[in-house]
Amino acid sequence: MVSIVAHVGGGADYEKFHAKFKNAQTPQEETRYLFALAVFRHQDLIDRTLQMTVSGEVRTQNAPYLMRSLLLNKEAREKAWSFMKAHWEEMLRQYPDNSIPRMCDGIIGLVTRELEREVQDFFARHPVKQGTKQIEQHLERLRIAVACKERWKDLLRG
Repeated sequence: MVSIVAHVGGGADYEKFHAKFKNAQTPQEETRYLFALAVFRHQDLIDRTLQMTVSGEVRTQNAPYLMRSLLLNKEAREKAWSFMKAHWEEMLRQYPDNSIPRMCDGIIGLVTRELEREVQDFFARHPVKQGTKQIEQHLERLRIAVACKERWKDLLRG
């Protein structure tokens, strides 16, 4: 239910979810509402959530997974990708090394040929210290997703 409300919700819902994240009674409740913030579709709310990934408001153990969720949000993914590239060095400094490849799992949502090339170029220039194999797998999954989308584009439209 939380994800459904986030998907269709606006600013007032976002504020309620943000307050529930900040004042959670249990770690599960905190996590539930934190990750629901990545499901909102309004651009200003996406911007707020992106900022949370590097501002220190979200623990560094959770911020990479919040970024992954934003990359997988259809309405946020391109903005999240631009944000991730712009804040890459900052993220590398802030986030645990082993969480970087997991965060990058979100690149599989960037399913256009243009974005795929951009992602390939980015990771060729910015190798990930821990998780080389994982990044290779993410890039392969992205390649397959783009190929499938192109192959089935006519069927998927209708």
